[in-house]
Amino acid sequence: MARVAVAGGTGGLGQRIVEAICTKQKHVIFLLSRANQIDTVISTIGILSEDAHVAQLNLIDGAARSGTVTRFAPSEFGWDYVEAENQGYPLLLPGMDTYKSSSYKVEAVKKLKETHLGFTRFIVGFLLDYYGHPRETVCVTPLAVVVDVEHGKAAIPGTGDDPVTLTHSLDIARFVTASLDFPDWPERSWIIGDTVTWNQMLRWAEEFCGQKFDIHHDSEVDLKNAVITELPGNDAALAVVPKPLLDAIRANWSIGFIKGHFNLPSQSASMETLNDKLPHMKPIEAKEFLRRCWGK
Repeated sequence: MARVAVAGGTGGLGQRIVEAICTKQKHVIFLLSRANQIDTVISTIGILSEDAHVAQLNLIDGAARSGTVTRFAPSEFGWDYVEAENQGYPLLLPGMDTYKSSSYKVEAVKKLKETHLGFTRFIVGFLLDYYGHPRETVCVTPLAVVVDVEHGKAAIPGTGDDPVTLTHSLDIARFVTASLDFPDWPERSWIIGDTVTWNQMLRWAEEFCGQKFDIHHDSEVDLKNAVITELPGNDAALAVVPKPLLDAIRANWSIGFIKGHFNLPSQSASMETLNDKLPHMKPIEAKEFLRRCWGK
């Protein structure tokens, strides 16, 4: 039995993880407190600002000084930020001057390596949940990325044939919970949902919605200039996020899709994934998820 603290566990992906741990009824969830003898800390803080970054660094410091914490999972739950940075990704596009989320996550890993703590980085690809909105609840801010199912429009990066791993938050939570049973954590924990292409996602979305979508293709050249097709599903987000920043983030994701940073089976080919360790756990398939949300 692990004694676990989830930082950021009252909402978003953190809440999904807390719910999954509680459902298993094997491990104990606590508030962060030395008196609770915490041995495992899972950070799900949204690292979108310098304040959040500093909060996570302080959390690492506190865990290292606690005398009880032995392992720590930093807030990642995306692509392999460390390896991607080594390859020059994400790009510094126009509009992203002050947005340093990826570099903050790499700095947290460097900080962890300076401590005695064991740690793992949960690498999950891209979030499948986005493609069920608004038919199903999204655990993060809803965004239209590549395929705007609700509005029947698509902004396909490149050819649309590049493999992309899409993982649902419920599967992330289940695999994170199962990993608590392992005595040792590897530095990278791969959680692979379903690996598909955007052309497949588009075809399935059209099939289940019963309509042809308005399809645009964004070239890599345009994307590198943060020029990307607008999707109406992002109108609500634009009320709080400046358009140049949101365009740059979406363009960077699209470049990452083309370059293979979200193709987890390829990246993890020489490593054991959590799927390999837990073969009885079957992730949600993208096609069936779309059918469930949008099938007539």
